[in-house]
Amino acid sequence: MNAEGQPDRDPSHAPRSQPRSGPGRGRGSWLPAAQRLRERDHVLLRLLHEHGTLTGPQIQALLFATPAAARVRLGRLRRQGWIANFHTRRSGRPLPVHWVLDDWGSRWAAFNAGEDEPTARQTRARSERLAASTQLEHTDGAHDFFVALITASRLLAQDSPGEPPRLARWWSARHTAKAMDQRVRPDGHGVWATAGVQVPFYLEYDRGTEPLPRLIAKFPAYRQIIADSLGPAWPVLIVVPTSTRERHLHQTAAEARNSAWSGAHPYQSHETLQAYSRLKVLTTSREHLQEHPYGPAGPVWRTLTGPGSPDVPRIALADFTAPASRFPAEYAICDPGPAGPDEDPLHEPS
Repeated sequence: MNAEGQPDRDPSHAPRSQPRSGPGRGRGSWLPAAQRLRERDHVLLRLLHEHGTLTGPQIQALLFATPAAARVRLGRLRRQGWIANFHTRRSGRPLPVHWVLDDWGSRWAAFNAGEDEPTARQTRARSERLAASTQLEHTDGAHDFFVALITASRLLAQDSPGEPPRLARWWSARHTAKAMDQRVRPDGHGVWATAGVQVPFYLEYDRGTEPLPRLIAKFPAYRQIIADSLGPAWPVLIVVPTSTRERHLHQTAAEARNSAWSGAHPYQSHETLQAYSRLKVLTTSREHLQEHPYGPAGPVWRTLTGPGSPDVPRIALADFTAPASRFPAEYAICDPGPAGPDEDPLHEPS
């Protein structure tokens, strides 16, 4: 019981405060205030529309030179009603401040995406679902991965001659599942572009909270989309917490693969058997990502579906090329094709 005689609430998942709205809510059209938005603000609103929420440190790393600059601009956008924030806790500890779209920002982003304008109630409900989600830390971790790729691209641009590497596409989990007709449900999709080559991938982000067989049980859906010629043979990138869990993942996957092959031949189609070899899975651990200055863009990836020896050198994303589609692009109905210039997550569409 608290001091007011009311039962205490479990703080593990409830936000400490509801997303706070600025004066823009309920003031009518956002159009007069839109002229004060900068290009960087447009990028932020589109990112929040795509990904639902980003933490303060993630936004600062993506769009601002210093934390102070981020605080000043985000505070101004909040007061104007474009964005809102919330504070919450998990497992008894506070998480970083999370930013979401407020009424004006939600309506502006929907208009620019060609979508129906949400009501104020819908915008508020979306923010509350995010704040109360049991998957919030998982979402944050997946977002951290893509943010790390973008920050790594800036370091590589300083160290590499010619066209700098970049993250050419970044889709949310929901966007990716919809594009793949709900047949696979990764934690996101990206395209790493370097030296004129695009490396598309799915991301499976693992926090170590589920048994490894459950993680491996996701592979058949990726194989099936290849076998049915519905989607491209993109590699699946798996990030696990520790090198120990990564080693156990390889051991468990090898056992599952041997079992599948031993029983698959009499029953599976030729296309399905081919898909076993065409699906490539690359793994790393957050320990490896933290140790390498280029993070996920560095040589931190180990092939799961290859020979599987711990002595096999790790590779960088730039060294990996996904197998070509077996059929022309028009037959792969779930294949979005290469990333175009307008899909760069940090640039305004033309």
